[in-house]
Amino acid sequence: MNEATAFKPRLLNGLLPPLEAARFVAGCWEGGSAATGRADEYSDLDLCVVSAAERAPDVFALLESALAAHAPITHTWCVEPPPFPGMVQRFYLLAGAPRFLRPIARC
Repeated sequence: MNEATAFKPRLLNGLLPPLEAARFVAGCWEGGSAATGRADEYSDLDLCVVSAAERAPDVFALLESALAAHAPITHTWCVEPPPFPGMVQRFYLLAGAPRFLRPIARC
């Protein structure tokens, strides 16, 4: 198992429990290449989270806390303007993460 292949499951295992426990999260799943069966060592991590729009700041605070517990966040890119009405999107760069791994969160 290479570095990226090992890092991603550890990260997901740290992100999913807090999201599942949050009452304001209606659902979450991994999208992108993982959802289509095309993930490889160069794939990023696309995490989709469903919540009420006004709870997006709470979702991101929860995600950022969980991410930081596994690897310090070195940069956050907030997509402005939002890509679609009612959707908020952020990209994260993590210290020590494999070169191509960029967690992406969509709410």
